[in-house]
Amino acid sequence: MPYRDYWDDKPPGLYLIDAASQAGFPWLDRWLVCWLLTVVLTVVAAVILESLLRPRIGGVMAFGAALVSTFFVACYPTALGGGYGESFALPFVLAALWMLSRSGGRMREVALTGLFLGAACLLSLQALPATVAIGLATAYRRSIPESVGRGIALALGAAALPALVFGWLVWGGAGAQAYDVLVRYNSEFYRANGQLLFWARLLLAVIFVSALLPSMVAEVVSWLRRRNGVDRVAAACGAWILLSLASFIYGQRVYMHYLILVVPAMIVIAAPAFVRVSARLQSPAAAPRRIAIAAQGSAVAMLLVAAFWGAQWPGTGAAITTDWHRDQVAVSSWIRANTPASATLFVWGDHPEIYLSSDRSPVCPYIYMDPMVTEGYWSQQSTEDLLASWQSNPPSFVVDAPAAVPLFRGGVSPADEQRLYDVLSPLRAFVRDHYRLVHTDGQADVWARN
Repeated sequence: MPYRDYWDDKPPGLYLIDAASQAGFPWLDRWLVCWLLTVVLTVVAAVILESLLRPRIGGVMAFGAALVSTFFVACYPTALGGGYGESFALPFVLAALWMLSRSGGRMREVALTGLFLGAACLLSLQALPATVAIGLATAYRRSIPESVGRGIALALGAAALPALVFGWLVWGGAGAQAYDVLVRYNSEFYRANGQLLFWARLLLAVIFVSALLPSMVAEVVSWLRRRNGVDRVAAACGAWILLSLASFIYGQRVYMHYLILVVPAMIVIAAPAFVRVSARLQSPAAAPRRIAIAAQGSAVAMLLVAAFWGAQWPGTGAAITTDWHRDQVAVSSWIRANTPASATLFVWGDHPEIYLSSDRSPVCPYIYMDPMVTEGYWSQQSTEDLLASWQSNPPSFVVDAPAAVPLFRGGVSPADEQRLYDVLSPLRAFVRDHYRLVHTDGQADVWARN
């Protein structure tokens, strides 16, 4: 069961969709299945977005906008090879937005919108801003009784799948652990990276999508000039972006893959203005034509820069990734060859893939270090409780893999030392007293129980 047997902070739908896809294609490599699932859902998202935009900007431009959106959500700096919950949640969010654009007010359509939004939140917590924005736009009507009725239908639809999944977790004995991880841990895990790093990442994300900003600004200006306001889809997308930005700032956490659930909203807002400006490229008047050339030229140039950046990004980390992969394969092969199949492991760091590649079971739920170095969630007592469980069921082997907070290997830079939370001294003492170093492969050490 998720959370009960293995600790992770992702919502449960992500595990279920991965498990279902891997069970359906057991003859394929598990990583390939996850990657293919990412590809399929990204294509589905592009198809939905094109269908949403076609009535607004025409078929040709809608197809081009869907391609641009696909570039941003699928290129390496954001997708990083696939498997992110944001990629899985995106088609459900866009399906809800499509329902908003087509809904004639029938309650079953409102409930279906809620069902899509509930499914998205089960796959990625980053879908919450979009869920709130689209949900409010779907429920709101001028009549209070009608708004309340639509809100109830939306809430019932949104709660259906989460109720089933969390009922399954409770039935499987993982309800308390799921609450502990999804609510308590995620409420504590913020500002862990420091404010300076957060603002640097946010600036990086803004630069990466800068090609969309001129058209977005032009569209917002046109909204301010209108007397009849904006339509529900545009309003929902605007609120979606603002709520996402607010969540980034509040949590002091933003990563490039968060853009997967923000860029499509930016595309929906920017596309109409881009089409209007493009029409002015053939204007007989010189001034509008020059403005259009400058605006569209800068947008295309920034898009090309982003494309070049995205193409170069994998190479910047290739050496690090290749070196670690070699070490991981070597240490996993050594474990398979020199330990019994019943041996249990504790892998310190951010590399639970060692459990899979060595085909050995984890001794405890903490398969990577994040919970154990999060202040407010983990404590000195938590370390003592973990060691108490090891007294009766100690790991056969401990693998010291690369980590920001090292077990034994390497050191912490002065800059990191000020922001990293470390209450693991008793664990280190336990390993020193009861284990001996038996093997080293590059960046990984293996300690065997005495």
